[in-house]
Amino acid sequence: MISKIYSAALRGVEAVEVEVEVAAREADGANAGRINIVGLPDAAVRESGDRVTTAILASALNFVYGVHTVNLAPADLKKEGPSFDLPIALAMIACEQEEELSQARDLMIVGELALDGTLRPVKGALSIALGAKAAGRRRLLLPEQNAREAAMVSGLEVYGLRSLHEAWQFVTGKEATQPPEPRPTLVQSNNREHAADFDEVKGQHK
Repeated sequence: MISKIYSAALRGVEAVEVEVEVAAREADGANAGRINIVGLPDAAVRESGDRVTTAILASALNFVYGVHTVNLAPADLKKEGPSFDLPIALAMIACEQEEELSQARDLMIVGELALDGTLRPVKGALSIALGAKAAGRRRLLLPEQNAREAAMVSGLEVYGLRSLHEAWQFVTGKEATQPPEPRPTLVQSNNREHAADFDEVKGQHK
């Protein structure tokens, strides 16, 4: 079985959609637990295998020490940082449980995993949210600490979660989560955009 989840890679200040594909097969004793990550990953991405397997086991989710091949497409785009931990973990679990992640079809997912399965914040949440919307994704799943920043993007449902276990419950439709209240967006005034009204700053004369 092959599982596919959509994630994102940062290219400068922009985010580009990445397909995370995972295939699993049985292994002999020499290859048990092996994870091959291809698709131009940097060192942090290549190291995600150990974080992911430990986090899955700590979250009491089904996992078998077989051989997993992780493909990050497009292959010519460099993938950096630990933000692929969460989509890789979810796709690996889906392979093991032969679960079709119907709830993930319109989702973009990013997140770094701690060894106990909790989610750590990632860089570029606002850019990732803009990239998700540009790619036609309706929803974005990411760590709780990044949710309000990402929610500044209108027209996109943003869900902030705390752990791998919560994320699995979400993508399998077993647990509902409400999007956060978005922060105020930029306001339009006299054909210019302002993040704040300087008349409200103490000491400014009107």
